[in-house]
Amino acid sequence: MSHKLTSNQSIVYNAETQASGTLEIHAEQIIYQDDGGDYHNVRLQMPVKLSGSNEYVAGLNYNVTSEDWNTFFASQTLVSTNEYDKQAEASLNYVKTQIDGRWGLNEEDWTYSS
Repeated sequence: MSHKLTSNQSIVYNAETQASGTLEIHAEQIIYQDDGGDYHNVRLQMPVKLSGSNEYVAGLNYNVTSEDWNTFFASQTLVSTNEYDKQAEASLNYVKTQIDGRWGLNEEDWTYSS
């Protein structure tokens, strides 16, 4: 299953070449980090690709404390039913809350699909 966010419009993603297109943000890696002590966080690694291709445009990476992740995850109303899909969907929802203004788009300009 490919969980992703898709922009609702074509945007210029390369100012130098004026290349444009619809973007997709993929839930590629959700890494739970623990140092065996007090350090616990969730690392989200999300590649941004040109829709319909494997052309890499950018990468979005976030480190979220386990406490903040648990609070965010608990606040979500998810459409996914199994645990893996819930984690992927929630991670993309988190990205939407952080992406405001990037590429001239805001949270409402992205559509989730799996």
